[in-house]
Amino acid sequence: MLMNLILAQHGYPPAVIRQQDRAKYYEALRSADESGSLAELTLLIGEAVDRMLDDYIWVLGE
Repeated sequence: MLMNLILAQHGYPPAVIRQQDRAKYYEALRSADESGSLAELTLLIGEAVDRMLDDYIWVLGE
């Protein structure tokens, strides 16, 4: 929820992690915690935000 609040404060839609991506999300969190590298987590969140933007554009086009 905090991540989505920060995204909203910067004008982005929420990052919704799909059920099929949960294992990758947890692994990315674990990797970021252990290595300190946010690359994998950032990519996963970016993809989730991109999907939401696509959904918003699709809805607005209806």
